[in-house]
Amino acid sequence: MILPFFNSFLLFIKKTAKIFVCSIIVLSIPVIADAQIKSYVGIVREHYYPSLVQFMEGYRDSLKDDGYTTYAKYVDAYLKGGFGSGFVYVSPDGQNYIITNRHVVAQAGSASIEFEDSDTGKINKYDGLTVLATDDDIDIAILAFPGEQKPFKTGLIFSTEVIHDGDDVWSAGYPGLGADPIWQLGKGNITNAKVRINDLLDSGISTLIQHSAQADAGNSGGPLMIVSKKDPAGYAVIGINTWKATYREATNYAIPSQVVINFINRATKPRIEQSDEEIVKNRAAKFISSFQQENADFTSIVKYISYSFTSKTGKDDFEAVLRFAPTTIRNIVMDTFTDDPFEGLRFATAYKVWKQYHQTDLDLKAYSAETVTNNGSNYTVEMSDSKTGKKIITEWTEEQGLWRITDSDMPDASKKRKNVTTKKTNAGFIVTAPSITRPYFFSLQAGGIFAVTEDVKNNSYTNTSLSYTPGHAFNVQADFIFGTRGLWGMGGFFNLENVNSDLTKSAGLDVALRLPLDFTAFSIIPYIQSGLGLCWTGSTPDGMNVYIEGGLIYVLDTGLAAKPGIGIAYNGQSIRLNQVNYQKYSIKAYALLAF
Repeated sequence: MILPFFNSFLLFIKKTAKIFVCSIIVLSIPVIADAQIKSYVGIVREHYYPSLVQFMEGYRDSLKDDGYTTYAKYVDAYLKGGFGSGFVYVSPDGQNYIITNRHVVAQAGSASIEFEDSDTGKINKYDGLTVLATDDDIDIAILAFPGEQKPFKTGLIFSTEVIHDGDDVWSAGYPGLGADPIWQLGKGNITNAKVRINDLLDSGISTLIQHSAQADAGNSGGPLMIVSKKDPAGYAVIGINTWKATYREATNYAIPSQVVINFINRATKPRIEQSDEEIVKNRAAKFISSFQQENADFTSIVKYISYSFTSKTGKDDFEAVLRFAPTTIRNIVMDTFTDDPFEGLRFATAYKVWKQYHQTDLDLKAYSAETVTNNGSNYTVEMSDSKTGKKIITEWTEEQGLWRITDSDMPDASKKRKNVTTKKTNAGFIVTAPSITRPYFFSLQAGGIFAVTEDVKNNSYTNTSLSYTPGHAFNVQADFIFGTRGLWGMGGFFNLENVNSDLTKSAGLDVALRLPLDFTAFSIIPYIQSGLGLCWTGSTPDGMNVYIEGGLIYVLDTGLAAKPGIGIAYNGQSIRLNQVNYQKYSIKAYALLAF
């Protein structure tokens, strides 16, 4: 799998050198050892829920209809599926599991794993694996075979022995060569046995293993190993390969084996310490605490956003980010969407929730989870401020062994304080920094044409009257705006006006170049537009109209589907009517509704 961006990784991009989630490759070693380890490391493929496929296919089509063809291609690539790596683990009671990274099976309804025979190249495939449990904080997943199948008597063994800088290590898995996974086993060294990178893994949970074994996309979830002659495969696992630094040579990161063992124990042993109610209550408390962290941003709450929540609002949330969010936010969401479109929608929903909770005059530190109500398969958590009595209500659902928000209810503070990027000038004024993005998709406008001059053949005269006579100088126009940035558009126009004292009608098509400056609360759009149409004074066309105009549009974002606006332009027309040529120059003023 070309690994998806996820919350901790994206935060790391902003603060440090860019790091992307990836898999790890391996240098060649003797063929016998290769054959042994190859029996336990396989290609993991996630299989989406049918409802998710249907949802994303519909979203792809809507993106195409709206002119977002590049994003539609990303969805097409996503629907083809990806792959990662995973390895066999057999518990002391003989149960068989596959260990991999969470992001490899992030949206899996089920999964499969394939093992390649070294001699024949034959693929042994196991279908119908379920995602037994995942952990957002440490990016681990454990897969269970259907019907408690036990095709393996032994699996890879975890080593908890102390490792040191300079120790030899091996990484195994299936990085992609094009679209195909290719087996690779590579050798490197531990370059930092206990590195602390909080943006990848909270150092309060564990340090990471930094090593130089080769890495490529597709190896995520594969094992990082040391040689162990006493173990069946000839190796013992000391970690799971998960990240790679893209702007440093041979700098890769693995989650230590002890963290993996602890996760497996939590996932496979009966839970007697806490009830679901207690777990959900604690989860809600952690969610609220995310807003209290000094340097946290919306990426810190992505792990709490459920896929069901994303399915409900993600499309609208993503569009809102493209149109209204600051450039830094938009870049994060767009980069995630490029790699994993559904995860990109999830990030957009997280940003909406972040604004809703973070941009508020409420003191979130005063809130505590008090009431947890079972609603069948979901839980409702009511958090309240004991001093003010104000309440926050969230609904939680279980996905892949984790409780996540599927709905929330609190006053939307973003309506009180718009989310805009600002900067302070030397004079102390606050200036809104606009983004160049399409603020709407379609507009319908109507207004008047006020003649300034009109030339008839070679006889020129000046019309000094700028008054508007209803029905005699009228323009109606409809335009569609295309492109991700809304830099061009096309539509149709109809004019009813006086030409040499004759009531003339004209209609045709137009095309425009625009520079949409989106200030979130409003948009200002300078434009140049040209049109071509037919004109007539009677019942049948008897001439042509060519015009060009330059103007300015102002659109107010009221938060409703229809946005009001006004426009003004200087318009020049070249009209040929009844074999007579006219040149007409006018001021055009109009009102519009944008959608």
